Amino acid sequence: MTFAGHSEGSLIGMLAAQRGPVDAFVSIAGAGRPAAELLREQLAKHLSGPLLAEANAILGSLEAGKEVAEVSPELYDLFRPSVQPYLLSWFPHEPAALIATITAPTAIVHGTTDAQTSVVDAELLAAAAPDAALFRIEGMNHVLKAATLDEMSQLQAYFDRSLPVVPELFARLVAWLNEVR
Repeated sequence: MTFAGHSEGSLIGMLAAQRGPVDAFVSIAGAGRPAAELLREQLAKHLSGPLLAEANAILGSLEAGKEVAEVSPELYDLFRPSVQPYLLSWFPHEPAALIATITAPTAIVHGTTDAQTSVVDAELLAAAAPDAALFRIEGMNHVLKAATLDEMSQLQAYFDRSLPVVPELFARLVAWLNEVR
């Protein structure tokens, strides 16, 4: 059985791979850092001043295992009370430490134009799992479609359902899986 996980699913796949025998594991656009660190980086690109300070305070509280009762309307979608238990369960995990424990053949796939997790995340995972195959797919973004780092290109890739998944993703994974089986 091969486990493959995309984005947060990469972490879930790592956790599942620890629970039972797995023939291979594939991380696609997975974070190499704890989620709170990744969220801080993402939020710093879009927020400033008091909102960024509030977001960082909320992240700090959640990292300490404490829910936050008051959240500004601008941050409500990300930190609303119904989401906080999920964040509390996600934050303690260290993806690089987890991937290091997987003994099955492992592949790490990341697009060079991923605006949610960066190639740095793939490199952190690869450093923790030195026997893993690392596939950097030129021009592939977080939703596995061709895009540049331009905001309009990213938005089009996220919302235009007619755009296909980058074919190189499938070609590389099929070839790798055939090799490791």
